[in-house]
Amino acid sequence: MIPLHIHLEEGFANDAVVVRIGGISVAERTGVTTRTQLGLATIVEESVEPARVTVTLEVPTRRTAVEVTVDPRETPYIGCSLDAAGQPSCRLSREILGYA
Repeated sequence: MIPLHIHLEEGFANDAVVVRIGGISVAERTGVTTRTQLGLATIVEESVEPARVTVTLEVPTRRTAVEVTVDPRETPYIGCSLDAAGQPSCRLSREILGYA
């Protein structure tokens, strides 16, 4: 097992969030809000098999979701944000994501 780090970043405002890995819910949070001074709301960390997995971020309060496929051996960091219209997007990174 290896760690996968899912960072919920910009645009969250008292949102409900569900994170699924391989279709299995690994985190359900309410009141998720971006701390504007950091640009970060929260981090979900989960141990996964060292193989490609599908990560789904659902935001029920916005009636939207995004799905990404990631190989945690190559890109163990995922940064997910909501745009001004409330639509989610995610970026993958080999390096730890930093905040101000």
